[in-house]
Amino acid sequence: MIYHTIQKITLVLLGVLGSLANMQAADIHSAHWQITLNSNRSFTFTFDGKTLLKNAYARAISGENDELLSIDYPTVTQREEAVNDAFGTGTKYVYTFSGRPGKPDMEQTFYLYTAHNYLLTELSLVASTGIVRSHLLSPLTTTSPLAFLPTQGDNRVLTVPFDNDKFRTYNAMKWSLLSIGATASEVTAFYNIATREAFCLGSIEHDTWKTGIEIRTSGVNTLRRLTLYGGYAGPATNDVSTRHGSLSGSRIKSPKMFIGYFKDWRIALETFADANALVRPKKEAANKGVFGWQSWGGMEKNVNYEGVADVSDFFAQNLQNQHFGDDTQRTYMVLDSFWDNLNETQLRSFASLCTAKGQIPGIYFTPFSFWGKETDLDWTVPGTNGQYRFRDIILRANGNPIKVGDALSLDPTHPGTKQMIEHRFALFKAWGYRFVKLDFLNSGSVEADSYYNTVVTTGMQAYTEGMLHVESQLSDFFIDLSIAPLFPNFGHARRISCDAWGKISDSQYVLNSLSMGWWLDRLYAFNDPDHIVFAKSNDGANRIRYTTGVITGMVLLGDNFSLKGTYTGIETYREQALRTATKEAVNAVARLGRSFRPVEGALSSVFSRGGTDNIFCLDTPEAFYVAVFNFNTTQDLSLSLDRKRLGANNATNVTELWTGEQTRLGGETLPVFVPKGDVRLYKLDKTSTAIYTPESGTSGIEVSRLGHLLHITAPECIRRVELFDLSGSLIVRHNIDGESVHANIPIPDIQTFIIKTLLCSGRKIGKSVSCPSVNKS
Repeated sequence: MIYHTIQKITLVLLGVLGSLANMQAADIHSAHWQITLNSNRSFTFTFDGKTLLKNAYARAISGENDELLSIDYPTVTQREEAVNDAFGTGTKYVYTFSGRPGKPDMEQTFYLYTAHNYLLTELSLVASTGIVRSHLLSPLTTTSPLAFLPTQGDNRVLTVPFDNDKFRTYNAMKWSLLSIGATASEVTAFYNIATREAFCLGSIEHDTWKTGIEIRTSGVNTLRRLTLYGGYAGPATNDVSTRHGSLSGSRIKSPKMFIGYFKDWRIALETFADANALVRPKKEAANKGVFGWQSWGGMEKNVNYEGVADVSDFFAQNLQNQHFGDDTQRTYMVLDSFWDNLNETQLRSFASLCTAKGQIPGIYFTPFSFWGKETDLDWTVPGTNGQYRFRDIILRANGNPIKVGDALSLDPTHPGTKQMIEHRFALFKAWGYRFVKLDFLNSGSVEADSYYNTVVTTGMQAYTEGMLHVESQLSDFFIDLSIAPLFPNFGHARRISCDAWGKISDSQYVLNSLSMGWWLDRLYAFNDPDHIVFAKSNDGANRIRYTTGVITGMVLLGDNFSLKGTYTGIETYREQALRTATKEAVNAVARLGRSFRPVEGALSSVFSRGGTDNIFCLDTPEAFYVAVFNFNTTQDLSLSLDRKRLGANNATNVTELWTGEQTRLGGETLPVFVPKGDVRLYKLDKTSTAIYTPESGTSGIEVSRLGHLLHITAPECIRRVELFDLSGSLIVRHNIDGESVHANIPIPDIQTFIIKTLLCSGRKIGKSVSCPSVNKS
């Protein structure tokens, strides 16, 4: 009996030793990460001692429906390679799972970089002979329950829509509501409202796959299931089939995925965006701020020449000279859908008269959509010299034409589609337009039976080919994407929501997208909040609507301001614009072209389509801005905002930009009062005298005259010198190179002023200087 027991134990030990010998692979250790290869060939991920994922494995669908799991392979080996790419220097770790006859090898790759605390991963299938095919590749799947967020407080899961069509919204779902599961597109974050700590995962490559993150939770903080994969398809991605297109070859790979743990969920998403921008840099714009008008908000299908010319005159004579414009006081005048109500002579004339007034004329196009019926497919495709009809260039699924919304989808890889695009854009250029709004681009990203370019087998491959062609034709245009996938980041701007009008609920809808998608301005030069429509709303609702544009980074008014032509507006619309859109201080914030961050991320202000935050902030070197919305139309809002929570610790002088009211902060909170159905926009000045008063217990600066220069000596090296008048207004700023305690700057033309210095240590000290000692002779 004892003998048989010893024999069994020996056999078990030999089996374990044999298994370990087959693995021939080691764990990964870095400054922050530990990736442990478990005995069952799964991975456990730990960041700074916190376990984030347990028993995670790779998963793929090979061929038609052959599920491959890395934990089923008998052998795993590891190799390391040094990498030096857009992310910097680092190490690439490749785990190869092999040993299943007739099955492709699975390669799990991890990238860790010296300059980044996050890691990247991807999955490849490698055929031993011939080719391998797959429509789903998941570098990370786990079904092992794990809690990594606090048990106390409010834990949330971010779900992100694939595009901005059909009034889709972002959601910050309560943890307890995800027991039945949800799928986010491209990125998600698990975060705690109070502590802000967050686990963020998503794709940073978008030219081949649609990425999905399937999530299932339990309790208040336990993650039960997570699958991060390329191959997401279904109604949420506008696909007729739930089957994503397949890749095939001797080696195929998933999108590269981002994984990181952060102290602040907002920094997590901003870092995710920055990682995406390293793969595909954002398309920068030369101008600061985007201001103007687009016809869809009020004129809609009634675009007429006399009307749009009258609107152009109104903007030139009443708004552009009242601080409404970019840093050169230019505005955009955009003819939206139904611009073809105008004939070619009128289109050329409108562009010319706009250009003469310092306005940039804009126009509209849907490059991947056919708006006819299926009975109209024999229509000739414009710009193809009769070579193609629309039936030649539409996409089909299961043999049937694909329809997204009310339009049939066109194949972005087809020469007929490309010739039509070239033809249309050549006309726009010849007519004098330099701004184009591109709409319903998601029609070009759908999964189809096939594409003209036979190398293309997925919707995102087709979309990427089509959009690269679009960009190649528009090198001198400002490109504003309307209905479009979040990724890839083509164009200068992308609308963050669907159509929004003048009601407070419309503003809330726009702010839902800003609350959870503000970080997209790191991928686009501007986030576009859609046309700013006042219609017949009251001044409070109009200020709310206008401020949504200001804090998103673009202001394109949308009301029908025409008093001439075949479809006129009313004088009230003009009066509303003059009251709301000409505030110099407010427009200065819009001119920054930046999107404000949410403060909390709880989406606690509920409206018909979801929820939104109501407090947003933006930190700049000169000022800290806070926008507070009161969506309640029956009750005023009084708050005391914690300055540390906001991130506004240093500022003391506050100006409310809509009213001009000024206050001085003396405590740890920012008192806020917002009337019912209104908004307040606060500027907390960092360059006012109150910020730079000499610190207690420190010596100040010495100032003397050296010819026509001020000679400044500080107790330590100087980084910056600023001169202010006695009201606190900045006169001039000088950045100082080197490591000197001395600085020489020109003497200003006023008699008494204040010198402020920023020292190398970060200390800020100042001195008031009077005319007798330094006045120019």
